[in-house]
Amino acid sequence: TPLGALPAWNVIDGQQRLTTLQLFLDAMHAQLERRGLAALAGRIQALIENPADNRDRIEDRYKLWPTNRDRDAFTAVMSEPVPVDYSKLPASRLRDAHEFFSTAVDEWLGMGDDVERRARMLVATVTDRLEIASIRLEPNEDAQAIFETLNARGTPLSAADLIKNFIFQQMDAADAERAYLAYWAEFETPWWEAQVTTGRVKNPRASLFLWQWLTARTLTDFPLREVFTQFKHYVATVAKDVATLLPQIRAAAD
Repeated sequence: TPLGALPAWNVIDGQQRLTTLQLFLDAMHAQLERRGLAALAGRIQALIENPADNRDRIEDRYKLWPTNRDRDAFTAVMSEPVPVDYSKLPASRLRDAHEFFSTAVDEWLGMGDDVERRARMLVATVTDRLEIASIRLEPNEDAQAIFETLNARGTPLSAADLIKNFIFQQMDAADAERAYLAYWAEFETPWWEAQVTTGRVKNPRASLFLWQWLTARTLTDFPLREVFTQFKHYVATVAKDVATLLPQIRAAAD
């Protein structure tokens, strides 16, 4: 980032966990504020928002800035004043998660003379006992290779997810933002994400499309499970520039 700007890091793996944690912390912060526990709420606020004096842009407010599809839902629920009125917020899984955490914290704190003691225990648990492993990569390290290694140990991503990550990891942030909106956002809509049966296996429609698109491009018959590997090989040996592929993929998808 430029001199004087907030330090920023791209998250290669762990986006869902970090987003979930931010929703939990914000829901807890709202419950503490609602109960008049300002000092305890302030300890949590430092984990979800950057100081006002350090903000130059809208996204500088938050410790986490989600990727495109979740951004509106995230800012809506995270910026809602206390007490949070969930009925006014647009429907989203992020809103539902925030409400779930808010209800859980509210029930755990309970009522009566014991509230402040329980609140102190909860804040201390989060700030002192919650541990997060953070691995920072240098610019010359291969983020894509590490992403694939980490992903192999978790919930398998679809071919479309892997290809998306591979493409946008090779573009700078500003170009990636424009390219995503112009050429890829449509693939993350319900029609393209719907599970389609081929034989006895179900795959997202977007993954099936990319398989057929790449088969037509390479004139090679390969199984769907190899789409991502074949795509990387195609980029390395034929296409070279992923940015030029996006408009072609989008046109074929249309």
